[in-house]
Amino acid sequence: MSFLAEKHANYFRLCLKSMPAKAQSEDSNKLALIYFTVHGLALLGRLEKDIDREAAVADIYAYLIPSYDGEISGFRSSQTFALDEKNADYDLPNLLATFFALATLLAFEEDFSKKLDRDRIMRFVSRCQIREGENKGSFRPVIDPKGQPWGESDLRLCYIAAGIRKMLGYDKLENRPFDIDVSSLEAFILDKVNFNGGLSSSSHTESHSGLTFCGIAALRLLGTDLSAPKHSEWVELTKQWLVHRQVDYPAGLYKGTSYEYYQECDIGGFNGRENKFADTCYLWWVVGLLNLLSEDGVGLINDQGLLDYLLDRTQHKLIGGFAKDTEAFPDPFHSFLAVCSVSLLKHSLHLSIEGSDVLEPVDGELHCFLLGANLPKDLLMDHEQTPPAPKASLEAKVPTTTIHLISGGTAGLISAFTLQPLDLLKTRLQQQRRSNTGLQTSISKELKKLANIKDLWRGALPSTLRTSVGAGLYFTILSQTRTYLASLKQVSEKSSSSVLPKLSHAENLATGFVVRAAVGIITMPITIIKTRFESNLYNYNSMYEGFEGIYNEGEGPKGSFRNFFKGTAATLARDCPYAGLYVLFYESFKNDVMPQLIVPFKASIPDNYLASVTNSLSAVLAALVATSITAPFDAVKTRLQLIVSVGKPPTIWAATRQIMLEPGGARNLFNGLSLRLGRKGLSAGISWCIYEELLKFL
Repeated sequence: MSFLAEKHANYFRLCLKSMPAKAQSEDSNKLALIYFTVHGLALLGRLEKDIDREAAVADIYAYLIPSYDGEISGFRSSQTFALDEKNADYDLPNLLATFFALATLLAFEEDFSKKLDRDRIMRFVSRCQIREGENKGSFRPVIDPKGQPWGESDLRLCYIAAGIRKMLGYDKLENRPFDIDVSSLEAFILDKVNFNGGLSSSSHTESHSGLTFCGIAALRLLGTDLSAPKHSEWVELTKQWLVHRQVDYPAGLYKGTSYEYYQECDIGGFNGRENKFADTCYLWWVVGLLNLLSEDGVGLINDQGLLDYLLDRTQHKLIGGFAKDTEAFPDPFHSFLAVCSVSLLKHSLHLSIEGSDVLEPVDGELHCFLLGANLPKDLLMDHEQTPPAPKASLEAKVPTTTIHLISGGTAGLISAFTLQPLDLLKTRLQQQRRSNTGLQTSISKELKKLANIKDLWRGALPSTLRTSVGAGLYFTILSQTRTYLASLKQVSEKSSSSVLPKLSHAENLATGFVVRAAVGIITMPITIIKTRFESNLYNYNSMYEGFEGIYNEGEGPKGSFRNFFKGTAATLARDCPYAGLYVLFYESFKNDVMPQLIVPFKASIPDNYLASVTNSLSAVLAALVATSITAPFDAVKTRLQLIVSVGKPPTIWAATRQIMLEPGGARNLFNGLSLRLGRKGLSAGISWCIYEELLKFL
């Protein structure tokens, strides 16, 4: 009997367009049905010819829940569950649907790194893992309203979770703050190995070939070395048990007797357990697993008997497709696994099967996705050869140190240049004010002093240099520090729309404080040059002139580099608390406040802009609060950096006293606050939004 390739392609196309009425009960598994049919066409070499790629990819993304509860992301299993806002709590991301969606996107060579948040998806997968009890290490398909795993648990979900982790490239990252508990998952799977080498749903129950495939496939995806001495004995038993799943009873064994589990038409097929009927899907679970466990594993079975069972008894001659058994009607699941089995036999044993020339081979890297071999370049997402996805789908979302520097530096440069006029006016308002010298000033007075509009950008070069370098270093060190702290935790805390992992309030305050101190000291020389340029007390014509002038200040013929660190204490007294408070308030606003405030407007904000809006508004609010608290230190810092001292430089307390004794008193400590609020608020909104969006883009 020949392999009816064209009929099978027609069958898969039909399944993509419509399903029979009895399939309505499978609506909750719609993404699974799409997965089987798309990959079936790919194996037949018909994917590009028969499917509109752009429309198909867009349809898959429509199943995405980009931000469930503001913390996790995943795919729903059917659009029937895409409920309105009022019932959104019942529109749940599903572990199996997420697996099927990712694998299907990769069949179309879709680089989903630009549209999916890997950390959010892995946070969802991690939350589905059972953390205690007899099923510790296993997974459930969804989470309940309290954030706990809910639903059935078995080896299939272990395989699904390990597959998602592999597809997202999470196993390749050095820092995996939202990773699953690999050791407990491995322990759960190994606990299900029985005396005969098969794996079961629970300890000491009957072995099942489908669960055996899922368990061993998951181990390989996790990187478990099954050739190690501690595994070799039971793996050999597994191979023997798998071979005996092929139904091959002697003709006279049941002659003259009635035995309900014997049907002569089953001979050549495979069953899932002892003394059970043959089923088409078990051909793949058994033969595919034998191929994984041994290079000559496929050769251990009766290949002709298998082909007779498939092509003569379960292949539908009229409409195409394969059925569960000799009496059933074709369905996408069994059709897909049957085509995979024929391809594996053809290319592993070099068989000549009429009509099978169109079949793509089951690549040697087949088990590189399913069963976990090395995956350096190609990403094969299914039982058959799937077109390899671009490497970017794994690596583009890895924010390296270089990407952090580029993103932070670019964000700082744009922000500093755009808002330089506000910084200049703020500096001039904070200059020494003495009533008897006529130096009292205001924003309007300072604006009138300007010869032309471009004077508002005086000092833009040192300002952008200082801010771009400082921001690049700050964002890079902050991200690395926070990621390191998050990785030390046993269970990752919730995070939000940010690229930064969430820490406790104390950790937010401490990381912002310490990192800003380090960056502040590094950039202090350019900071004082920037301040002098912005002031109208100095007439530097170039940065070199400013550098030379500051260096030569003070007594004696020789200059001093100490002059470049004037006001360091005051600067750190302003910037360190500001940075610590800013990160603290930013994370609080973003995770706790904004998700609630934005609810009434959520429907009018496109999903792809929701994170940007949340981050920007949180940044602005955090900057306003932190700026108001640290305003006095800014006034003192500016005064110290503008004073030309002879002899011992003035102290923070002396500068503070001088400011408070001038007309206006203690209010002078808040001179320029309105400008600084405007600049800091806008700067934070611009910088953090650009920074996080560039991380996604790069």
